Amino acid sequence: MVSGEKKASTEDRKRRSATHPPKTFRERFLHSLPFYTGPYGVGFLEIEAPVSQPRVVSDLRRNNVPLLRLDTVLFAVYYPCALKTKTDDHAAPKHDCKGKGGDEGLTGRTARNEESSSGTSPTFPVIIFSHGLGGSRMSYSSMCGELASYGFIVVAVEHRDGSGARTYVNLPENREVSDSDSSAAQAYVKSFNAQKIKNKKKGKQSDQHYCVDYLFPKDNAQDTAPHNARGVDTELRTAQIEMRMAEMEEAYRILGCINSGRGHEVEATNLRRKGNVASSSQGLTGIMWEDWKGRMFLDNVTVMGHSFGGATTVETLRTESLVDICNEARAEDALAWMMTIRGSTHLSQTDFAILYSTWTDLLMKTLVNPLRATYLTISPSLEFLKMTLPPEQTKYNTWADEEILKTAESPSEPLAVVTHDHRPDDRWIAVRLRVDNEATPRAKGWLRHTRRVLLRKGEGPGMLPSGLVNWGEGNKIWMHVSPAIESVEKRMRQNEQRTSRS
Repeated sequence: MVSGEKKASTEDRKRRSATHPPKTFRERFLHSLPFYTGPYGVGFLEIEAPVSQPRVVSDLRRNNVPLLRLDTVLFAVYYPCALKTKTDDHAAPKHDCKGKGGDEGLTGRTARNEESSSGTSPTFPVIIFSHGLGGSRMSYSSMCGELASYGFIVVAVEHRDGSGARTYVNLPENREVSDSDSSAAQAYVKSFNAQKIKNKKKGKQSDQHYCVDYLFPKDNAQDTAPHNARGVDTELRTAQIEMRMAEMEEAYRILGCINSGRGHEVEATNLRRKGNVASSSQGLTGIMWEDWKGRMFLDNVTVMGHSFGGATTVETLRTESLVDICNEARAEDALAWMMTIRGSTHLSQTDFAILYSTWTDLLMKTLVNPLRATYLTISPSLEFLKMTLPPEQTKYNTWADEEILKTAESPSEPLAVVTHDHRPDDRWIAVRLRVDNEATPRAKGWLRHTRRVLLRKGEGPGMLPSGLVNWGEGNKIWMHVSPAIESVEKRMRQNEQRTSRS
């Protein structure tokens, strides 16, 4: 990367990591998500494909029909394409919510200077992302796209287990809605048939599909609330996690097809195409699948998740085939961290917190700036992956490394660093924070902001925050658990030796 490009990305990262990151004109007035700060532009496509074995996932039933049914898998792919120049460092491709793929291919230009000199094409690490309750494949586009801008192929699965707000399942031509014996499909048959007649009158193409809405536990809608007297509906949640893992396995299978040069087969079976519900008119048309052959590291895939997606990730590690690997890692003193972003709330890692920051501020009392929360999520994640992924995946990395994990030491007890200044009452745990004398700091913040506007003093990286609370540099996270510095240094030396040999 040339110095101009590197300087532009560095300045953007500084803006993102500032105590109170200033908003760009686009972010302030167009109500949009921020640009990605990594060295790559980001492409986007989405795939819905039939699963290898359509089936009922659990024995749970409502209205005498199975509750969970696996027919297809739907996921979005955020991928690195062209390296940015100084002039287009903020011009990452805009996401098309209908799923049109980028036209530059996996890498519009050769992505890494080291590989450019040898004439080879880069191979990218893969992350499979699992969303939380009420989420979707698009709810974490800031995080997924940010990771892609640093050279990861991020696959965001949209789960059809009733944990998403709403999702549509398109079925292959040889399968009818009535063939699917899930309660969601059965409930949708009548409305679908009415829509089918309506579309025929209008001359529109109509394909079989059904809708899956959020699934509330029976007689205990708030089962995930921390102080719910009846506790979590473990039967339903266990079944949902089982289906989630099956969907992730199917997504991985499709990635394998693409990586082996059979992308055209995936395109032929893709159900997100013109004429299907919730689909782009372009589908996957124009994707140069030969550019995708052999471009993904699929031997060591990272699984990442938020909220219920985090629970899915943990459960994935308990799969029988992975138990020996986990035991081996534990025996070798595997590196592990546990940290909290101070002032954050449950939605701080989602797009919602960025798009509706005022509402999360007022209703959830979120104290950390949403852009800063995103940065404090991505930066340690990149640092962790740099230390733990195999050397062939990190040899040419272009990742930011602020050494947050290396410099933050854990206390003797995980909860020793936690303060209770903003701890809410028990009924608001995991919902919102507490801010004492809220009117006073809000008024001061408003006056401070107004003064800056009147005096035309911009909000730069060095400016004091205009939020409610400022913990300053070095106090932005609580580190609960971290390995000894000696263990980290030992692992880094091992990685350097492996990298030099490769």
